[in-house]
Amino acid sequence: MAMQSRPPVVAIMGHVDHGKTSLLDAIRKTNVAGGEAGGITQHIGAYQIEYNKRTLTFLDTPGHAAFSKMRSRGAKVTDIVILVVAADDGVKPQTIESIQHIQSSGVEYIVAINKIDMPGANIINVKSQLAEHNVFLEGFGGNVSAVEVSAKTKQGINDLLDLILLTADVKDLQADPDGDLKGVVIESGKDAHTGTYATVLVQNGSLVPRQEVFVDGSKERIRLMQDAALKTVPKATPSMPVRVQGFSSIPVIGAIVASTSQIHEMETPSEAVTPAGDKMLKVILKTDVVGSQEALVGSLPATIEIIASGVGEVTESDVLLAQTTGSRILAFNVKVPKSVDELSQTHNVKIKAYKIIYEMLEDIDKVLFVLANPHANEEVLGKAEITAQFDIKGDRIAGCKVTEGEIKRGQNILYKLIRAGEIIATPKIRSLKTGKADIETMKAPGECGLVFRGTVPFKIGDTIECYQLKEV
Repeated sequence: MAMQSRPPVVAIMGHVDHGKTSLLDAIRKTNVAGGEAGGITQHIGAYQIEYNKRTLTFLDTPGHAAFSKMRSRGAKVTDIVILVVAADDGVKPQTIESIQHIQSSGVEYIVAINKIDMPGANIINVKSQLAEHNVFLEGFGGNVSAVEVSAKTKQGINDLLDLILLTADVKDLQADPDGDLKGVVIESGKDAHTGTYATVLVQNGSLVPRQEVFVDGSKERIRLMQDAALKTVPKATPSMPVRVQGFSSIPVIGAIVASTSQIHEMETPSEAVTPAGDKMLKVILKTDVVGSQEALVGSLPATIEIIASGVGEVTESDVLLAQTTGSRILAFNVKVPKSVDELSQTHNVKIKAYKIIYEMLEDIDKVLFVLANPHANEEVLGKAEITAQFDIKGDRIAGCKVTEGEIKRGQNILYKLIRAGEIIATPKIRSLKTGKADIETMKAPGECGLVFRGTVPFKIGDTIECYQLKEV
């Protein structure tokens, strides 16, 4: 196995009508909107171009929802984001949304100031507006790179591509084409003629036809792979997007495609063990008017991290941003549409609506108290002593004797691994067993086996505490 340089994966975001699609068309020197130009016969969500004898991968405007959905599943797909802002229109609501999503993800980004050929273009005004939203460009007090372009005249396009490659070189992007396969579904659906399909972006290893893979743990076989021109692809290597046929069901956006069902746990042990530490309350604030927004932002304690704030009703994009950043949504004098409320419940995002400012501030004080006193809202359900260790089919199982209450599994059930009175880890449980059977609960004085997610440093004699958090 040997790590090798791989092409950068680039996404383009920004406000509607600011020229995202036109910019992509200029980059690939085709006009998709005008027909099946340049051999692009079907939208697969991504494509590659060659520039200066190097390859670049572009995600075809995934949008905030897809961007957030991939992030919420831990799928770090994008290396660089191009934030497109029209020189004649400036910063608009979706520009602000894009900035919030980009900055909360921590992804590297470049600003493309588009439509510089338009009569009303005002580049200085755009740069000033961006600074108001914490995007500080080079020469304007910051280090965010910006390129002035015109998708229409092609001015600045090569400069933008050069900057993308320079940014990629600094990031030193690498992958192992001969290593374990890992890819991410960036688009999926069902075609009337060919059936179920998914666009998979390979991140490590290689993908070939007739290969057996696991899609979110379910075994599938690759039948056919095609590129953006629907030409058959014999092999897909890191950073290459391919349209795959052969999956038995439509995979969700962000689903992991891997050569083994265990790759999630092998590569993301941090998801299994969460170290104890200080927590900060993260909020997304939506208000009826700018005056309310300014008043609330000025009243919130300094210990609160405001991920985003804006005027208007709560949107699905707000919920997805809240999920990926671990935030709760505070709504003041604005509506929460039914569809948004249902989405928040699906993604376990808290939305609290208020009509009186001091009630919001009182609730925030209560939550801050709990964060400062992390055990204040814990309800202990049971305790168990680890009495044995078993290794079965690669799983390290902790044999336990329940000493108090009950040990159970569930969406809101949490666990602590305790040794000599100290919390060693806060593991996640993959399954709870008695013999070979999976169970949901075991009461004292019963015995059970715990299968952890990832690597958990347990020892015989440790205590497992099972608890849940009371609503705050």
